[in-house]
Amino acid sequence: MESLIMCAHCRLQAVEVPSNKFRGLRLFRCPVGHLSVTKRPTRLVTSEFRRTSRAEVWHFLEACSQWPSGNFVSLQRLASEATLCEECLAKADN
Repeated sequence: MESLIMCAHCRLQAVEVPSNKFRGLRLFRCPVGHLSVTKRPTRLVTSEFRRTSRAEVWHFLEACSQWPSGNFVSLQRLASEATLCEECLAKADN
């Protein structure tokens, strides 16, 4: 039986969005349209994730207009409840 994924923003049930562009991550969308991410249990995430020291949104594409270039926190892996940048998600999905 597949476990239920709840949206990190509104706590509604989310469904998986098929995508091969997020290595090591599973992307979910709730009925409201929020995007959430969880880690795939069998893979490691090797991308770099950045956020400014005062923000909660994580970026993963240098092409993003909000990509932090100074005074940022960088991680190789994210917690399953992390909030990803909508612009990064949109650019990666194209």
